[in-house]
Amino acid sequence: MSTAAPTMKSQWPFHVTMTEEEKKKKEQRIKEMQEEKPPEGLVAKFKYYFKRYWYIAVPAHAVCCISWFGLLYALVHSGIDVVGLLQTLHLPEALIEKVQNVPQSAGIIVVALILYKIATPLRYATTLVLIRVAFWGLKRMGLLRTVREVEYTARTQYEINKRLYGRRLYRYRYMGVRASAKRAQEEKAHAEAVKNATKNGAKKEK
Repeated sequence: MSTAAPTMKSQWPFHVTMTEEEKKKKEQRIKEMQEEKPPEGLVAKFKYYFKRYWYIAVPAHAVCCISWFGLLYALVHSGIDVVGLLQTLHLPEALIEKVQNVPQSAGIIVVALILYKIATPLRYATTLVLIRVAFWGLKRMGLLRTVREVEYTARTQYEINKRLYGRRLYRYRYMGVRASAKRAQEEKAHAEAVKNATKNGAKKEK
């Protein structure tokens, strides 16, 4: 007994084009996200912004992480007394002991990584500040969009371009470039003739 081959639709459930029902659901979800207020707390805010604006949050977080690690690496490499600095900052003894217990052969990178881990709250705070600055700039330029808005706009624009350029592609494929250009000129001339005839008829009525 032969079975029919699976269709492309069953193999790939995601489609760029959207049905009217999908559009309404996405528009409703976008509206709900716009009305939702940021939560309190550092980690909760970080998750909030990351979920809605990951295309901004990911680069911002990457820049902050690289900057922090580079700064801490340079600090350790300069020969500063890291243990004394941590004691001056009144950090917990457990964290200071981690740095003290690092063997001399471990190298600068290991110490920098430990300090990088200790500075996690500061890294998150710096990321949030950078994200807020990016939001402020994009909002002033009218370019701030949530991830869902970006997706919705991209898929809607795809549908418009598909209808616009799909007809041209069909003509080029089945009629040829010259025939398609000639057809476009004829349609343009016909539209102008209809427009002129309408104007002349309106003048005669006056």
